[in-house]
Amino acid sequence: NFELARAAGLITSVDSRWALTDRATWWLGAEPEERWSLLAKTWLELLGFIAADELASQLSSGAGLASTLRDCFPLERFEPESRLGHVITYSELIGLSVNDEIASWAIPLVEGKLEKASKLISGSLPKPQSKIIVQSDLSIIAPGPLTPKDERELRVFVDMEQAGLASRYRLSALSVSFGLESGLTRAQLTSTLERLSAKPLPQPVEYLLAESEKRFGRVRVIEDNRTGGCFVSATDEVLLTELATEVRLKPYALVRQDRNLLASKMSRDRVYVGLRNIGHIAIRTDKDGKLLPPIRFVATASVEAETGDWEQTVARLRENDRALSESSGDEAMLQQILLAIKLKSKIQVSYLGQDGSEVTLTLEPNGVANGRVRGRDRKADIERTLPLANITSVSFL
Repeated sequence: NFELARAAGLITSVDSRWALTDRATWWLGAEPEERWSLLAKTWLELLGFIAADELASQLSSGAGLASTLRDCFPLERFEPESRLGHVITYSELIGLSVNDEIASWAIPLVEGKLEKASKLISGSLPKPQSKIIVQSDLSIIAPGPLTPKDERELRVFVDMEQAGLASRYRLSALSVSFGLESGLTRAQLTSTLERLSAKPLPQPVEYLLAESEKRFGRVRVIEDNRTGGCFVSATDEVLLTELATEVRLKPYALVRQDRNLLASKMSRDRVYVGLRNIGHIAIRTDKDGKLLPPIRFVATASVEAETGDWEQTVARLRENDRALSESSGDEAMLQQILLAIKLKSKIQVSYLGQDGSEVTLTLEPNGVANGRVRGRDRKADIERTLPLANITSVSFL
């Protein structure tokens, strides 16, 4: 959930795209109990210490969290985008309640006993293991949760298809290129896969790694310091002609400079993302030709709110409220829709109809163009086109 990750200070919006913060570097290497503690602390701060005291006096084991909150605060708003609406949504996401039935570790958390709550939930978390199954169709199955170290090492060059107790990943030319951009070698990628699978790699996987290494760097996006735009170079003149005439790249206004160079007034990062979104394995370089890593961690001024330190607590809550309000906007919804298209996932969309009433439907989006999202309404089994301006909320199913 993007909103929860942003409230926890793990991601932020940069140039209309999500970027990892410096806190995310800690998260990637943290144990599951430590990750949960951060999310639980974020949830508690969003709830607020005064509200938490009131809720703790009314809450009992087996009680419904949402219903108890409504009983405690009958005059509060509980719409999905409100503060307490997010409290209820996040409680389900981080395991404080399931179908409104509260978990045992939620009670000490509401009472401010974060350490006790973390110890209680740690016994229910699945134990990490170091085992994957690499298959000939380029998919990778992890029968159980991987250790943070192994998962971090693997995720540098694979795409996540399904997260869960048994996760599924996939290798592709783009994902392998991402690993090579990150400074890894083909030998290191092979070593990681063989170590975790304890078996020789299937031939299609070996072919993909070899072919990706061979094609790596054929298309480069270079920053133009004079104009703020960029240049696109290719080792193959035919490939460069293909890029210059590609309809999907028209928004970037690529102009031919010579037989091996195109120019754009758009920024290097935007053109880089645009090329990769349509399947071209592009890399970014500085003006001297030095390869730039694909992951950028953004330094953020984090405010640690300690119980009783009201100035810091208020600052953190205000930052969370600002993040929630911003992430609920058109930009965040568009990002979620584009992600659903990429993952071929279903989403729940609420939008305003012609009569002004709000309608909710289950949509399988397949395209966004001209300010409209197109997708199949799974319940009615028909194709729908909805104006983005009319959409009020988007959530994954």
